[in-house]
Amino acid sequence: MGYGVPQINHEIGIHGAGFDVTGMEIAGWPGTPIGVGREYAWTLTSGITDNTDIYVEVLNGSGQYLFDGQWWDLDCRTETIGARGAPPIDTEICESVHGPVMGTAPGVAFTFKTPTRGEELNSLEEWTNLARAKSIEDFAESLSKIAYNFNVLYADARGNIGYWHIGFIPVRAAGDDPWLPHDGTGGSEWQGYIPWDEMPHALNPEQGWMTSWNNKPQVGWENSAAGFGTFGPVHRVNTLINMLEQIEPGTASMATLEAINRAAGWTTDTPSGSASTVFVSTLLHDLLAHVDTGVDGRLPAIVAMLAGWDWLQVDGDGDDAYDGPSVAVFNTWWDALVERVLGDELGPGLNGNVASNIVARLLDDDPAVPVLHDYLDGETAGQAVTGALVDALDALAGTYGSTDAGDWLQPVAKISWSPLGAGTVPDTIWMNRGTYNQIVHLGKGPHLYAENVISPGQSGDPFSPHFADQLALYATWTYKPLVLVRQDLKGHTESVTK
Repeated sequence: MGYGVPQINHEIGIHGAGFDVTGMEIAGWPGTPIGVGREYAWTLTSGITDNTDIYVEVLNGSGQYLFDGQWWDLDCRTETIGARGAPPIDTEICESVHGPVMGTAPGVAFTFKTPTRGEELNSLEEWTNLARAKSIEDFAESLSKIAYNFNVLYADARGNIGYWHIGFIPVRAAGDDPWLPHDGTGGSEWQGYIPWDEMPHALNPEQGWMTSWNNKPQVGWENSAAGFGTFGPVHRVNTLINMLEQIEPGTASMATLEAINRAAGWTTDTPSGSASTVFVSTLLHDLLAHVDTGVDGRLPAIVAMLAGWDWLQVDGDGDDAYDGPSVAVFNTWWDALVERVLGDELGPGLNGNVASNIVARLLDDDPAVPVLHDYLDGETAGQAVTGALVDALDALAGTYGSTDAGDWLQPVAKISWSPLGAGTVPDTIWMNRGTYNQIVHLGKGPHLYAENVISPGQSGDPFSPHFADQLALYATWTYKPLVLVRQDLKGHTESVTK
């Protein structure tokens, strides 16, 4: 949700009218997107599935567009927009059967179609109902009616854990190209939505855990776009999967989840501070396996250092530089490798996730999706990886004015909290995590408890003591208890408004 001051989210508790829920609420959103209810809890990540399309409408110059062999009038209205210190601005808003006009070119208009249009209030009502579900069946029933695309994870005191990829996902016409604007004349119409029982979901898997970090919801699911939606083998969710697979069943505690959150938030991204571009947890092992340490006398020590690295970018001594040289080595190596392998074909500005998934396939002797172009320009993968690492060591020696790897300490990345109003807060060390974090221990009675942090604070008023009073908690990976039931408000209430 970005790092803004104030945040768009705040903590809320609703007790009454069928509700007994505490969690996070977004300003203007009626309901609790993430919360703890009666002996159950849930959370979400953005789904990223491709559920919107741009259509090309053929125009006749008379305010009409061609659809199903007939000329239809564009539905137009004039909106008057007030402008401070200037006269009001009149803007014409037009739409076709597909949606509003987003742009025009000679003889055509581009319209935007989304399955959530007209379903906003229905979806918000069902989202509100999540907070008063009586069972996992009630919870799933409400999810099935929500048009918005999310990954939703659920757990309850009975021991159930569940996952659903939700939203109205269109079924495209046969042969319709998903990557280009669609034919607006009637040949590329949606064929309904994927049925609810065919959407990705899971209940109580044998492995005993679930995770989501905006990754592909199931094998074979269609890619959406670059960035978070590059659903290839390299994805930041692998950081969480690697840690969860090591937990002995039945041993997890609140401290376990705190440690996972902290380690995931500080796993090196490339460049540091970029959130989605986490390659080390997927690729480091394979990259090291391709290094020929006999090529350069510096390589054996560097490979051994990286092999023993925990992947973290941490500034434990507070000197504004990461504590070990592995961060600088990996990030510089990665840039050198991408430039060496992909720079001549794909040029600067290549999306990092696209690059990482090409590189992963080049390192794999039998990739599920073969690479058809010779990006290696006749080199082997090992030669490219080794050469890039040698180039990186040369570059680091120049950057830091030293051939001693111990001197290669990369400056820390920072979170710059963008002011959205009158107040400001200082920058904090980079953490790849949500601005709202919630950890819940589920059980009946006293066995239900939870903790959270919402940064920088609960209030959007810069004169309030709660404007930024959770920033220090957030920056130190610390949490505060959630007040889950009404009677627990005693001793925590500062004021009452009736």
